[in-house]
Amino acid sequence: MKQETIQLLNDVNLDFYARLAPSFSATRQRLQNGVMRIADELPAKIDLLDVGCGNGNFATELVKRGLKGAYLGIDFSAALIEEAVVGDSEQLQVRFDCVDLVNAEWHKELARQSFDQITSFAVFHHIPGEANRVRIYRGINSLLPLGSVFIQSNWQFLNSERLVKRIQTWDAVGLSEDDVEPNDYLLDWRRDGSAFRFVHHYDVDELKALAPMAGFEVQDVFFSDGQGGNLGMYQIWQKVAEVAG
Repeated sequence: MKQETIQLLNDVNLDFYARLAPSFSATRQRLQNGVMRIADELPAKIDLLDVGCGNGNFATELVKRGLKGAYLGIDFSAALIEEAVVGDSEQLQVRFDCVDLVNAEWHKELARQSFDQITSFAVFHHIPGEANRVRIYRGINSLLPLGSVFIQSNWQFLNSERLVKRIQTWDAVGLSEDDVEPNDYLLDWRRDGSAFRFVHHYDVDELKALAPMAGFEVQDVFFSDGQGGNLGMYQIWQKVAEVAG
């Protein structure tokens, strides 16, 4: 995918969250079952980086559970971070920062910090370009010690007839099928205003194939979320090698 296309699609998503962050956040007031399952498996003390933290609901849940350590949530949307209001905790230090993963230097800003685990829920399907996603996975690798894990979920919207009806043609944002990659989609938004979002639809094998490119090994895969229990695909990757970021 050309760099100008990556930037255009990233701008489409930035525009969506800049204009409709409160509307979007209102639909994300409850954590998905898969995220709760991950929370159940976290150790009692952890230094955690949450990539694509959105409105901070995950941090709120960890504070409620009494986890100790430090939580850093990063997101490319300043408007969503403004929605992140987490109660005080003497045990878990919570911070948020605005970081755009499409910026090639994003992980270097965090390299002086130490993380036991990294999570990223419903984020990578919004990042355009496979090579771009691999680069970001490698950045995540660089922030973790060997043997630690990276946990991600990706939206399986093609499993929902309702969501499939939201797929739009690329000419709505001045692109064509030739500009994008297989399994890339443009979805509309129909609440409190109109907008578009770029979404890539991963299947299990495609996502698994990316793990070794970024120095990871897949430890577990499961599906969760939504009425059918299949709107989110979760993969747990363990860092097995150092790679160039």
